[in-house]
Amino acid sequence: MFIQMSGTGNFSSALKVGKFSETQAAIKDALRLNTGDAKLFYHAGMIARAGGDKTAAGEFINRALALNPQFDVLQATSARQILENLSR
Repeated sequence: MFIQMSGTGNFSSALKVGKFSETQAAIKDALRLNTGDAKLFYHAGMIARAGGDKTAAGEFINRALALNPQFDVLQATSARQILENLSR
């Protein structure tokens, strides 16, 4: 099955419908492009978190915020809250 991930919002949508392995593969491919896109790193963190990898989730989310602390009004706020929860 092929899932087209043309925008970062599609990662969240794919996760919501239970396409974890496909989403994980797609984000790895996207990260190989090394675009420096904060939203991409945020979504990588959310995918890692969904897979139970708290360490990778924190690293990706920290990278997103380091690249652009205000990369998205809602997602940047969510990222900070998630980091706080991951550290507990």
